Amino acid sequence: LFAAELARAARGWQPHLVLVIPITIVPASVVSSIRRECRAKIAGWFQDAFLNFGRHEFLLAEYDGLFFKDRYIVERLRDWGGVENVHYLPEACEPSRHRPLPLAAADVESYGCDIVFYGNLYPYRVKLMDGLLDLDCDIRLYGSRPAAWLQHRLLSRWQGHEVYFDEKVKSVLAAKVVVNTSHFGEVRSINARTFEVAGIGGFQVADAPAMAEFFAPGREIAVFRGPKELRRVVEHYLQ
Repeated sequence: LFAAELARAARGWQPHLVLVIPITIVPASVVSSIRRECRAKIAGWFQDAFLNFGRHEFLLAEYDGLFFKDRYIVERLRDWGGVENVHYLPEACEPSRHRPLPLAAADVESYGCDIVFYGNLYPYRVKLMDGLLDLDCDIRLYGSRPAAWLQHRLLSRWQGHEVYFDEKVKSVLAAKVVVNTSHFGEVRSINARTFEVAGIGGFQVADAPAMAEFFAPGREIAVFRGPKELRRVVEHYLQ
C-alpha cells in the first residue's frame, strides 16, 4: 500500500526532485516504483548516527544521491564500500523557528533554570550528565518519555514532556546554560541541536566532534570533553 501510494503520487505530480528523509524505513522497491513513474531525481538524506542504519537496505536502492551529516559515513561508504553517490550534507537550524524571542515575566517563571537539556534520554547521555547533579542547581530535562527500564537519578529532573517551536525557544533562552551532548555514534559530525541553540541565541556547552568546522571553540561556543570537564565548564559559566 505504501509503495502504491507513493508511486501514484509520483505519477500524478511528476516532481523534479523526490527527497526521502527516513531512508532506513523506505524499501528499495519503493524507490524503484517511484523511478518507474516519473523522471525525478531521487535523493535520500540520513540525519542520524550510523549506529541507526538498521538493515541499511538503502544502499541497494536506486538513489541518484545519498547524503549524510557525518564525514566518516561518507568516506567509509565511498572508500571502503564502493558507494559512489554519497555526499556530505550537515544539518542546520530553521531561522523561522530557531530565533530569539522576547521573554515575558511568565516565561521566565515557567522556564527559568540554571541548566536545561532537550532531546532523547538514554544511558550514555544520562551517565555523561550525572555529575551535574552534584552542582546543586536547577536542572530541567525535556524530551520524550524515557524507557521504562532506564533507572537513573538524573531522570528525576525530566519535565514530563518534549518542547517544540516557541516553547523550545523559551526553554533555551530562559536557561543560563544549555547542555548539548552528542550521541556516541557521532564520529566526525555535529548534531542539529548545536545549530538550533545558536540560532535561538542560547548559551550552550557542547561536545560535537566536528564543532571546529562550524564554530570557533572557546570564542563562539563553549565545549567540553567527558563528564568531568562538562561539570567543570558548566560550573565555571554558572559562576
